[in-house]
Amino acid sequence: MTTEAGGEEGLEPGEEVRATGRAWLALGRPRVPFWLLARTVHRVVLTDRRLLVRPARRRSAPDRPRVELAAPLAGVTLIRSRPLPPFRQLRLQVIGGPEVVLELGPRQANLARAVADALTRRAAPPGPAGAAPEEGVG
Repeated sequence: MTTEAGGEEGLEPGEEVRATGRAWLALGRPRVPFWLLARTVHRVVLTDRRLLVRPARRRSAPDRPRVELAAPLAGVTLIRSRPLPPFRQLRLQVIGGPEVVLELGPRQANLARAVADALTRRAAPPGPAGAAPEEGVG
């Protein structure tokens, strides 16, 4: 999915949308297991440059903090990606911020895969150009 900046709010000129959807979000807190943390629904937008996360509703509950994230892909690390049927859980570490858990349902499988691929591809060191994979010596 590629859309220019005019289709999404808050995009920079020339920025392309790769995937969008909704996810449950939980912010990490010291010494509190993630399964105990409150989750809220957020809109997730993956672009060619950034990961954007915004509250799904225009008004957030007054007792809950409003969470927004607009981090460059280089500033986000994928800690873990695992299936928790029916969800896919992505644990992310944002540089200078708390650990974040995104839980994406079955309808958001493409978004979960796109976010994990973008963060994994960025983290993988490039191999030598044109080098064939090594085979076992034996």
